[in-house]
Amino acid sequence: MKQKSFVHLLHPRETIELVVLIGSGLLIVFLGQHFGAGIALLLTWAIVVWAAVKTVYYFGETLWHLVQATASDLPYHRFLLLMAYSMAEVTLSYAIDFFCLLQIDRTNFSGIDENLSGATLMFECLYFSVLNFSFFGDGDT
Repeated sequence: MKQKSFVHLLHPRETIELVVLIGSGLLIVFLGQHFGAGIALLLTWAIVVWAAVKTVYYFGETLWHLVQATASDLPYHRFLLLMAYSMAEVTLSYAIDFFCLLQIDRTNFSGIDENLSGATLMFECLYFSVLNFSFFGDGDT
């Protein structure tokens, strides 16, 4: 039986997901910067709803990948690579959400240096996302 490569396990859908994920984050930041405080509450709720939808979607997608990996008798190292991809996708997704929430209103989170901006702020959001995803940050403020 011919082994499927990791690239063949991922569908074009994953590329579209990444584009939608980054595009929606940029759109929210753009709207927040151009429409100011008047739209801040609406954008905050939009991010919360979007995060809930993504949570359900990522749960279903991960289950689907598990079923496909099991059905194709995927080698263990390829399975680990697939799960690492899924975890990276989830943590990046929520890091973008955190970044957008901070762009809308800096008081959405406490303990983040107000002087941070750009790539440094995005790294802080990614750090926060990884800590929350891995439970290592339980209690970390």
